[in-house]
Amino acid sequence: MAFLDINPVNPGHTLVIPKKHARWVWDVENFGEYLEFTKKIANTLKKAMDTEWVVMGVAGNDVSHAHIHLVPRFKDDGHGGFIKPENI
Repeated sequence: MAFLDINPVNPGHTLVIPKKHARWVWDVENFGEYLEFTKKIANTLKKAMDTEWVVMGVAGNDVSHAHIHLVPRFKDDGHGGFIKPENI
């Protein structure tokens, strides 16, 4: 499943989670399918947000459910070359 982050780093910041609970991304059943779905969402974000740059962040310390952050990037968005992990 995919949904917009409640505290977005940039417009379009999206979380991608598996339907079935897994604590860590690496424990997701059908991991390849999960990543393929994430890729589809990233490509959709690129088109919808009119950008060529969507970064992926894998976190997990703050929420005990596997999730991937997809953050569209924009020229002069204030993040420099890298979005700090504590910001996603």
